[in-house]
Parts: sequence; structure tokens; C-alpha cells
Amino acid sequence: LLGVMWASNFAALLRQDFHRAMRRSLKSIAKSMDDASGVDLREVKKSTARGPAVSLEDSDETDKPRKTPSVVLDMTDRLVIMKPPDWEVFDQNIDLQVLTFSRNLCDDSWPILQDPSRQYGFLHRLDVPSSGLLLAAKSYEAFHDLKLQMNAGEVDRDYVVLCHGWIPRGACKLAARVH
Repeated sequence: LLGVMWASNFAALLRQDFHRAMRRSLKSIAKSMDDASGVDLREVKKSTARGPAVSLEDSDETDKPRKTPSVVLDMTDRLVIMKPPDWEVFDQNIDLQVLTFSRNLCDDSWPILQDPSRQYGFLHRLDVPSSGLLLAAKSYEAFHDLKLQMNAGEVDRDYVVLCHGWIPRGACKLAARVH
């Protein structure tokens, strides 16, 4: 259904009545998933990982600190994590996993972090060499709400790219849709 919503939005054919019906249905499904997992959003623990994303203790060389993820926004049922370069979100291909960082934040109080069918609560991924903000859910209800917003085109993303080489004098901005 989310794919139909995304396609409808992409084709500029998304109707508000369909959007409202999807929101109600997904909220109901997600609430039953949270209830089954024992999640009570009033009890969901806020993280304590704040501050700069640099740790001197974890570095291999004292003059070169290794960056670690940090929470930049922590809401009751969702959070935003700054992913530094060289960390993977959750695929377990390398040792540095944002999923492990997230699990350490919550003391297993967010069951969605154990659910690969819901991307462990992460709404998207970033390539290992890149850095940026990750949107993550602490509950199934938040995950489905955020997925709905993304598929309905209600979430904007801005990208900054560092390029090597010469840029023409007149160029100061590149604006293009990413499909």
C-alpha cells in the first residue's frame, strides 16, 4: 500500500481521502504491533547520547579522533542520529554499526530495533563513506507514520556534495531532483 501511495504521489495523483484512510489503517496496524511488543510510548526511554560526534577515547591514534554517531534530536517516539563516515546503518558488513549504537541507547526498550522487516526502525540508509542525518523510529507507530510521510512526499531531504575539480565561474547552485 505504501508503494501505491508513493506512485500516486509521484504521479501527482495522491488523493487526500486515500491519504487519510492510509494514515488511519497504518496507525491501527502499528498500534497493535506496539501493544503486542509491550511498547508504551509514555515509558519509552529518551537517549543520553548528546553532544559532539567525536570521541578521543575510541581513536586508534590520539591525534586523530574517530567519529561516533550522536543523537541530534530525541523525541518521545522517534529520533535523528548523526551518522559519521565509515559507519554502516545496519547491514553487518563492517564492525561500526549505527544499529549497535542505537541498541546501546535504549537498553532494549525499543522492540523495533530487533525487527529486520521494519529496517530496525531506520527510515533510510546512507552509504558507509558518507555522513548525514538518519531518521529512526522507537516504535512501530512512529515507523509507519514516518514511512507514510515519506511516501506521501511530506519529508524533504537536502543533500550537500563535495566535488573535486573546477567549477565554472557563473555556477553557484545546482538544483536537481534525485530519483
